[in-house]
Amino acid sequence: MRVVYINASVALRAALPSHQRDAWRDWLTATKDGAPIVSARLLRTEMIRALRRDGIDLVEADKVLGRVRMLPVTGATFVDAEQIGPTVKTLDALHLASAQFFGRQAGVDLTLLTHDQTMRSVAETMGLRTFDPVGPDNTPHAVEWPMSPGRDVNPGEP
Repeated sequence: MRVVYINASVALRAALPSHQRDAWRDWLTATKDGAPIVSARLLRTEMIRALRRDGIDLVEADKVLGRVRMLPVTGATFVDAEQIGPTVKTLDALHLASAQFFGRQAGVDLTLLTHDQTMRSVAETMGLRTFDPVGPDNTPHAVEWPMSPGRDVNPGEP
């Protein structure tokens, strides 16, 4: 079964005000294409904090998070995150640990969606599939399902 793991660098595009917000919300719906969207419960906190910081109605987070299955962040997640290399930020390490644990435990074909280049690089060294859905004009690209773990797939690449 295919599963999409989404982090804040992608999810916030569907919540923050921009001329592309509706396109990103439509993209989230289309991305499912039978594949569940998951993320660590941490995503909710990241989104709420960003919206509060910018004075945006929190209902915007619900419009996005209602499409995402939240995974618990456990003590084991923190231990796993502590083992990840030093180049990634703490919250990103928690997302990576959550994605890796969920993919392994559920035995699913998981693709990590992120626009954060450092997170993508670290994810690939961990053997996770990645996809950056953000186009050069900040519009969403359809998810392309990579064929092998650790392969980064981007629109326009051979």
